[in-house]
Amino acid sequence: MSIKQSVIKIEAIRGNIFLPELDLWLDPKGGKKNAYISHAHADHFSRSENIISSSETAHLLKSRFGVKSSSLSPVQIGQPFQLDQFEIQLFSAGHIVGSSMIFIRNRKTGATLLYTGDFKVDSSRTCKSASNCTAETLIMETTFGHPKYNFPTRKDTEKAILSFVNEALKNNQIPIIFCYSLGKAQEVSCIIGEKDIPILTHKSIFDMNEACREIGIVMPNSLQLSTSSSLSEHVVICPPSAGKLKFLSKLKNKRTAMISGWGIDESAKYRYKVDEVFPLSDHADYQQLITFVEKVNPKTVYTVHGFTERFAADLRREGRTAWSLFKSDQLELFDKRIKD
Repeated sequence: MSIKQSVIKIEAIRGNIFLPELDLWLDPKGGKKNAYISHAHADHFSRSENIISSSETAHLLKSRFGVKSSSLSPVQIGQPFQLDQFEIQLFSAGHIVGSSMIFIRNRKTGATLLYTGDFKVDSSRTCKSASNCTAETLIMETTFGHPKYNFPTRKDTEKAILSFVNEALKNNQIPIIFCYSLGKAQEVSCIIGEKDIPILTHKSIFDMNEACREIGIVMPNSLQLSTSSSLSEHVVICPPSAGKLKFLSKLKNKRTAMISGWGIDESAKYRYKVDEVFPLSDHADYQQLITFVEKVNPKTVYTVHGFTERFAADLRREGRTAWSLFKSDQLELFDKRIKD
């Protein structure tokens, strides 16, 4: 399927986004010749021949996935560069360490496009807030693009996390916090580390904390979790999969929590099988998505990930041209073109 409304041509191919004029794929699912990778989460990573990313993301791709330097074309965030007749600039996305958005301008026609990747508008301990700029075409993620997803303030959520930790320690329990190894784990480490509470981290988190430290992110010290670790009076930070580890699952004196934006759902703690879920998210919530669109002020919006059709429909009700890039409302888009 080819999108021809934008002067910068977009092709949606089997769940991937391709810009044929630049021979560039955006966060493709499989290896390509040239790919822009917005951040170092596995669901946005591919082993492509030439990877354009922020310098920080390039470092994390090497540390996390063993990507060779010869496959990386790192770019400083905020530093424009040229690709044929196109000027390209990366902006902070605020999602995780190193995450970026890509802004493209055709120098001949003046056409502009902004692709967000995953993003969060608030600044946090390890990320600057997402930048925004005006663009004619906006391709944006809408993970939480439903009105029911409006998060509490980060300050309130962080306070709740610390209260959970302190209450567990006070009762001689071991607080175990589950979160993804790259992104939320660094945020949680910093939140707890600031209070000088001893931390034990799973190897995957320990390694990512060190990788972030290598690119200048201030991270608290922690010990690496092992079967021989003394857990008493420590906070344990693990990826969700570590809940299946026998020496953790068999603990009787523990309190468990999950860190996830989906924690805003009342059923979340039952779904994650934990005592508490804290909605500390590395994505924008519904109202933040709406505000972001207003600031970019695009002529056309294409939505990807999450509530794509719902959010695009909400934008259309506000008078904007907006469509899910891969879902069924595209049929309505093409049908409308025929009728017009």
